[in-house]
Amino acid sequence: MAEMTEVHPGVETKVDPLSLIRECIPNRPLVPVVNALVRGMDKHGPWDMTEEREDYVAHLRNHFEALSSGECYDKEDGQHHAASIVLRGLQILDLDYSMG
Repeated sequence: MAEMTEVHPGVETKVDPLSLIRECIPNRPLVPVVNALVRGMDKHGPWDMTEEREDYVAHLRNHFEALSSGECYDKEDGQHHAASIVLRGLQILDLDYSMG
């Protein structure tokens, strides 16, 4: 049975997020996201949410600017900038939803 999931503050639906991700997103683009997540966990610990929201937005913007300028891979950690953008976006969503 699918759990009740809040898709927008105050709006719930019966969606199993992991099942939907497995059904709709191929594994190929998820591999670099997982690699960036593992690298981040090695550096900061599991799902480090100790920074201010503005900091996560700034990190996302830096990765986006590097990607937009033609740099695919981060020169510091070798991760694909798009994967880091995905993770930073998820962190921002996590912060926004945890704040209500």
